[in-house]
Amino acid sequence: MKKLFVNNLGLIITFPLIFNLLRNLLTSEDYFNFINFFDLTSSALIFLFLLSFGYLVKLTNNSLTLTFGIILYLISFFIFESIGYIFTTQINLHTTFVIVNGLWLIYFLINLKKKIYILFPTSTFILMRLFNLSQVDEISFSKNLIGDVADVFLPNILKIYENNLYFSLTNPVFEGYPQFMTYLDALIFKLSFGLYNYKFGLPTAFVFYFLFLLLFFETQLSFKNKINASLFFSILIFNSTWLQFLFVTSLMNERLASYLFIGILITIFTNNKEKNLKLVFFIFSFIFITKQFFSVLLLVCFLVFTASKKYRKNSFLLLSAFLLRELYHVTYLRGVQKDHHIVQINISDTILDIILFRNLSLENIVIILNNLFTDKPATYLIVLFFTISLLFRYLFRSDNTYEENLYLFLSVLNFLFIFLLYISVWRDMELESPIRYIYSFIPVYIVFIYLKLDRSVNKSFVA
Repeated sequence: MKKLFVNNLGLIITFPLIFNLLRNLLTSEDYFNFINFFDLTSSALIFLFLLSFGYLVKLTNNSLTLTFGIILYLISFFIFESIGYIFTTQINLHTTFVIVNGLWLIYFLINLKKKIYILFPTSTFILMRLFNLSQVDEISFSKNLIGDVADVFLPNILKIYENNLYFSLTNPVFEGYPQFMTYLDALIFKLSFGLYNYKFGLPTAFVFYFLFLLLFFETQLSFKNKINASLFFSILIFNSTWLQFLFVTSLMNERLASYLFIGILITIFTNNKEKNLKLVFFIFSFIFITKQFFSVLLLVCFLVFTASKKYRKNSFLLLSAFLLRELYHVTYLRGVQKDHHIVQINISDTILDIILFRNLSLENIVIILNNLFTDKPATYLIVLFFTISLLFRYLFRSDNTYEENLYLFLSVLNFLFIFLLYISVWRDMELESPIRYIYSFIPVYIVFIYLKLDRSVNKSFVA
């Protein structure tokens, strides 16, 4: 009986979520009406194309993950265009789309042993475009355009898509506001629909639901716990309109930042070839230009990997995006503000405030936690995350692996940075927005939990 319980613990911990979902289903008739058949089919076809492209990348370099292949593909457009501006600022997304895809085609023709595999992404791309353009009147557009989406992200995407990235950077809503992920959103729409004018389509956001499921299946988990992790994530998403908004139904940056962050970290820990780590660390460096907390955590990763004998040799590549950004600002972005948030902060004065406990609104921590606990399923995940990390470390004497330690360390730091920011510099800001920075780590929490169950529970309890 004990062995049966332990063997199915990964599923058992989802039971509270399942019961909560069933209760909500009984009290709401239109629980899944946020997405229709055409949206779902379109997002599945977008995912199918990205999956087939990632598969081609993996065929040329087997130690890379499918997820990394997809991330590499998306970021390659940004790299090409942003470097191209050094020579001319007339490049736009539409030109970049043709050139970069052409370069990828040449790469595959040179490196694929069986050239016929190129038909995989080609055929899925044609199928995706045919469906999306033929059913464009049935697909949901312009939904959830509220808050930061309407005020910041959408205006910048329109400038990128209908002019170019350079125009958006030099004519922003907020000068110095990161536009890397906004560019990727514009790119995904170009890839999926290719329409002359941009408009937000639900499938270009909901595709991230499938991308996160793929990510879970590429972790070093047992197949059973890959299923359980995917189930846990799915229930969280479908059980909360707020989490849907953050991850799969809007232009909020959390879904992209979270996907890139955990997707590349998983690749680092599954990669076993030295030469590939250089590429993976270089791409990981672009986390620096996503969101403020992820930027700081990327620098923390740089310090952590520099201290590791295994990763030290390649850790300097984590500064690549920072150095590229500096290059842009001494060339075509000269005079343009770099960091929207940092310029508003007196860093030395803030550090002294924290050290000396002056001008701090410590009560904001309680308010943030109260706001956090309003979503019971997400609260359950966070409590489970910290409970398992403490329980197995101190009660069952189960040491963390290097990977688990990093996930735990970064998660704790994320909480710490959020609390420090909102009791000091942003103490007068509204205290609901910090929740989204905490929720952006949900995939990290899930991966950590199931890694612990796989590596510790079975070793400790199963004879």
